[in-house]
Amino acid sequence: MESAITNSIRVSVVSTFEGYTQSGGQDSYFFSYTIRINNLGEDAVHLRSREWVITESTGAKSVVTGEGVVGEQPIIQPGDSFTYSSSCILQSGIGTMDGFYYLERLNGMKIEKIKVRIPKFSLQCPDLLN
Repeated sequence: MESAITNSIRVSVVSTFEGYTQSGGQDSYFFSYTIRINNLGEDAVHLRSREWVITESTGAKSVVTGEGVVGEQPIIQPGDSFTYSSSCILQSGIGTMDGFYYLERLNGMKIEKIKVRIPKFSLQCPDLLN
């Protein structure tokens, strides 16, 4: 498990190799990951968007941005957490993911925009590690 704390928000990630798949007519590697976002602060936060950097072992990089996560823009109260699972397909079988969440801290009538780091985590097909 990888974990990082930024602006009183802890992001923890666990990834799993799920198997082989076909993508674009070629063999690919399918991974799932589960993320838990804990609000360690004193104010509620509203997750608005995300930015992922996916890096293949070949050096190829792709950036994925979008609103919320898995179709949601959760509000996380102080002391609470939000957990979700998603997936990624790699062509090389080994790579990393990291990035940022963009949230709004809801402090009474004031809204503060914050950027929270998603720790870098590995995506590795076990067959390729020998």
